[in-house]
Amino acid sequence: MKPGDRIVIRFNPHREHASGIVGTVVSYEPGAGFMGTDLAYVKYTDPRDGFTETSPFGKANLMAGDREALLAMAVRHEEQAAALRQFAEESS
Repeated sequence: MKPGDRIVIRFNPHREHASGIVGTVVSYEPGAGFMGTDLAYVKYTDPRDGFTETSPFGKANLMAGDREALLAMAVRHEEQAAALRQFAEESS
């Protein structure tokens, strides 16, 4: 993990609803976290409110933002959107 890498925030302890968001590593500090965990400072924009921030994350809260991961996220979001559309049609 190095500055400029794209990642996906799996869990965001700073903003609970802001998970599953793509961000960019600003800096990486091996052993800088609690009990010597590696920290990555990630800049991201919350799509719900447009708020942009840079926060520290343990590596366990992040996953690679490579092509395959991003495409898998897109498929999951498309499936969720289709289910919501179907629910809306059934509710009207």
